[in-house]
Amino acid sequence: MTDDLEQIRGNPEEDILTLLDAYAFAPHSDLRAMKKEVLLKLQRESLRRALDQPDTIAVLRRKRGRPAGLIVFRKLELDTELFGFPCHALQNFIVASPEDVVTRRRLLRAALSRLEEAGAVFVTARVHALEPMTMAELQSQRFVYMDTTMRYAYDLKAAPPPEFQPPVRLREARPEDQELLVDIAATYTDNRFHYDRRIPREKADEMYRLWLRNSFRGDADWIVVAELDGTLVGFTTNRDHPELLTETDGFAGEMVFSAVSPAARGKDVYTSMIHAGLVHFHGRADLVYLGCLASNVAVQRAWQRLGFRLTSVACSFHRWLNEP
Repeated sequence: MTDDLEQIRGNPEEDILTLLDAYAFAPHSDLRAMKKEVLLKLQRESLRRALDQPDTIAVLRRKRGRPAGLIVFRKLELDTELFGFPCHALQNFIVASPEDVVTRRRLLRAALSRLEEAGAVFVTARVHALEPMTMAELQSQRFVYMDTTMRYAYDLKAAPPPEFQPPVRLREARPEDQELLVDIAATYTDNRFHYDRRIPREKADEMYRLWLRNSFRGDADWIVVAELDGTLVGFTTNRDHPELLTETDGFAGEMVFSAVSPAARGKDVYTSMIHAGLVHFHGRADLVYLGCLASNVAVQRAWQRLGFRLTSVACSFHRWLNEP
């Protein structure tokens, strides 16, 4: 690294946090009802946590003594354990001036060099669709496009859940449902892990099995399941986000992970579970959000029929640094 690039650790200086605050695409800033000061506080805390981790790669560039840009890659513990090799994700990539191509390029190259030196194998990045220069820089450094995620939200303060008569039986998941639901989770194959041919198919399947098992272990606050003719055919995991405060001091809810068994698709099973989630959050949360791939048009149509509105679009990229 040259003398205007530095690896940062520990508690960041205030001018770095000010650079962070100015970032136009802070996490959850697309959810318009959220309190800005709360989102900025959460973003600062996230950076501090990342800098406290020994495996984090964080590089800062200064120009004339002032922060010109920051890039942070954090280690993904779950992915690393599952795949058996070190995995990292892009957490922050910010330049003070969007037109500063030199800072963006130097930060990314320096961070990738440090990741390679540390033995990282697999690196992921998700970038807001309104950041084309960042996406172009990632691709210039051999990041490969994987998918596009659409995020939608439902404003429960503005309108209650619509009337809907589910064609299936809905109930809360029970512990004994877990193994059947794990098999359904593994049928979700339209995702970036399955799209990346260098990730073994069985490992990609196991990612979603593990995701559901962790939901039963406490990652989800509530799981709704659907039964058709007495058989479990789908689930949706739901999570409260009391840390995401709205302008009216309510909180946000999230519908995290859904899957429907192949034989039950096209029968409004999925729509029924999402509606059940809205009913569950109504009177508790001000806002509910969820996301899916842009290619999943049927899911987005179901959301739109229920009253969800598009809030943001992001693109995902993968880069392999070393052979696993």
